[in-house]
Amino acid sequence: MDIPSFTPKLPVIPDAEQTPLVRSLVQIIAQQQEPIQRLEDEIRRLKGGPQRPQLKPSSLEPSKEPESAEEAGIAASKARPKRGPQRQKTAELTIHVTERVPLAEVPAGARFKGCRRYVVQDLDIQVRNTGFLLEQWQLPTGEYVTAPVPLAVRGSHDGPQVVS
Repeated sequence: MDIPSFTPKLPVIPDAEQTPLVRSLVQIIAQQQEPIQRLEDEIRRLKGGPQRPQLKPSSLEPSKEPESAEEAGIAASKARPKRGPQRQKTAELTIHVTERVPLAEVPAGARFKGCRRYVVQDLDIQVRNTGFLLEQWQLPTGEYVTAPVPLAVRGSHDGPQVVS
């Protein structure tokens, strides 16, 4: 929603053309700028439009260079906290399949020193087809009555996981 601004835009008036009347009118307009802006903000708020951003002045200070290597070390330690011990991300995983990968060409005289673990995480999606046996009964009148399809799959031949 675009809300028009009613704040007047004053042209630049050279000092030579400013009469006492012009100066007093410019001063009156300058005094009205803040109340007009507050009223425009209130109109914008009441109409549900975006608020005017509240811009804060920059608070950056010029950084000081450390004078010695000792001060540089102290400054670096204060800048970032020390991290705790690292843990393996795959240590708690359940391994479903283990495959041994042989080295294609083993150089002569090389000795086997064991295996290095390399874990790959993957997602296994399997097909699962369900056949529902819907009971059918014949009434004494000769007409047939069939059990309804379960609610989870009613109206479709796709299961809930396929639909989602």
